[in-house]
Amino acid sequence: MKRSIINLLLSCLLLLLCCDDEEETGFHGIILRDATGLAMGTKGSSDLDDWEQDSSLPGKIKKRMDNLAASDLTGTDYALIDIVAYPNPCVDAAYVEFDVEGGPCELKIVVVNESNEVLYNTKYVGSSTTHSFDLSDPDKVPNNSIVRIYYAFSQESDNYFYVGHGDIWVCRTGDCL
Repeated sequence: MKRSIINLLLSCLLLLLCCDDEEETGFHGIILRDATGLAMGTKGSSDLDDWEQDSSLPGKIKKRMDNLAASDLTGTDYALIDIVAYPNPCVDAAYVEFDVEGGPCELKIVVVNESNEVLYNTKYVGSSTTHSFDLSDPDKVPNNSIVRIYYAFSQESDNYFYVGHGDIWVCRTGDCL
């Protein structure tokens, strides 16, 4: 009887610990960069996945990307991807360089605030590119808040071969560090 209760409790604990990625709202760990993209360390708990390849996208984000109009992926190919976001923190605009070695490929982007409200979504087919994001609206992006940029690269025979996310910290007062 005790063993059954313990197993039941352990099962319940596992269910509670397994969080639904759709409900994830806490962003943490910022890779600090100056206005030229030079790394300046980190702030907060380390998020080793920022600006790297993740294993998957949250379901809600993938659906949003799937709903973007289809692109002609003829002639696209795999690529090595390198991503740098700067400045971080930013005052009202952030830039993200997507360095694509190989390709060309399709890039889809979804940007959300801490309430998971979509601020931007876009797509691009080509090689290396830099995207800028206007984060100046204090109603959608308050001072000392974080936005998350999700990205996905696809090519002709492989949708979402490289996916990930990165966080941008918005600091308008200059004293957030």
